[in-house]
Amino acid sequence: YVFRLPALQDEVLAWLNTPGALQPTVRRNEIISFLQRNEMRELSVSRPSSRVAWAIPVPENPDQAIYVWLDALTNYLTVAGVCIDSDPSVPVSWRDAGVAKVYHIVGKDIIRFHTVFWPAFLLAAGIEAPNHVIAHAHWTVEGTKMSKSLGNVICPFDLLDEYELDAVRYFLLRHGGLTDDNDYSPAALETRRKDELANTYGNLLGRSLVKSITPEDSWPGAAANTDPAESPLAQKVLVGLADKVNGHFENLEFARGTDAIMVALYEANRMFTNTEPWVARKKLKQGGLSPGEEQVVLEEVSTNMFWILETLRVSSILLQPLIPDAAGRALDALGIPPGERTFAAARAFTTSEQAAARTFLRPKKGAIVLFPRRDD
Repeated sequence: YVFRLPALQDEVLAWLNTPGALQPTVRRNEIISFLQRNEMRELSVSRPSSRVAWAIPVPENPDQAIYVWLDALTNYLTVAGVCIDSDPSVPVSWRDAGVAKVYHIVGKDIIRFHTVFWPAFLLAAGIEAPNHVIAHAHWTVEGTKMSKSLGNVICPFDLLDEYELDAVRYFLLRHGGLTDDNDYSPAALETRRKDELANTYGNLLGRSLVKSITPEDSWPGAAANTDPAESPLAQKVLVGLADKVNGHFENLEFARGTDAIMVALYEANRMFTNTEPWVARKKLKQGGLSPGEEQVVLEEVSTNMFWILETLRVSSILLQPLIPDAAGRALDALGIPPGERTFAAARAFTTSEQAAARTFLRPKKGAIVLFPRRDD
């Protein structure tokens, strides 16, 4: 038995030309070029049962068995919860699984099966093709292709014996990509964890929430200037950040989205270092300032810390898909209610009233630590 693939060539090409059907663009161009250069041929979808005794028999012809392409690919429907009635006249839809969009995540080496054969099968059956097929690149190990014979295959689950789940997730999504192959090394994972998660993110949170820097139990909203139009930090990195990151994440470009978040956190760290809030707090604690001088110092340190905390809030919300545990603990520490941890909340700036209602959740001793220091 054969599947009449040529009859679906125009429909498959039309689907491939819909926005985002196959990503990244280089893979889409590769498949479209292949289809334009080569006329599709009929595809064999059965074998003699004597050769594949384990396979599913062709209905009403037990001498033939369904070949792997057809029966294996249809598992995508059933495993997702799509109902397939025994009556072929009953419509079948991905929407039966309760999903708004259908994403397929596949390796770049099997895209012909998933972007030519599979959508053709679906379209022939009257079922919509996936909204998006994301073809990811491969991982190498210290510049060498993974190989069982070389013994350099990395099992992500083994990494969890040494690193937090959040750190492994973060590295794979931050360091990985869609177009070019990505290289794994223990040093690269350790660097990402230490430099970005522990220092840039975790250390900024820990320093910002110590009593000597933010002595009140709530955000410094009353004395702070909370107008984003008058905040250089907000204008430089926070305005539009949520939409930028959301756009990258929607396209599964996690490395680009995370890079935008890290840029914001780098700038917040720079503000913390340059404005030296500990110096201002020491002046306020020692006294000796005139009422006017005290007000100026208080407003300055409160405003600076407000926008550093705001950067941590927005960044933590946006980091939730990558490091859900650490980002959740950071939001707890910042006093952000569960209902205010959405992308919509990340788009909106904190008001003075909201700041006053947020109570820090701090450890009784020391600073909060998201990613503990590892022994070298």
